[in-house]
Amino acid sequence: MDALSTSRARMTVKAAVASLEERIYSHFFLTERVIST
Repeated sequence: MDALSTSRARMTVKAAVASLEERIYSHFFLTERVIST
């Protein structure tokens, strides 16, 4: 693997983790809102 594909793979992983965290956070906040109401 050359440096270009390595950095591209790292960016892809970073983007996937970011979207996953976003999904978890939004779900968590929605759940919190439902419970508190």
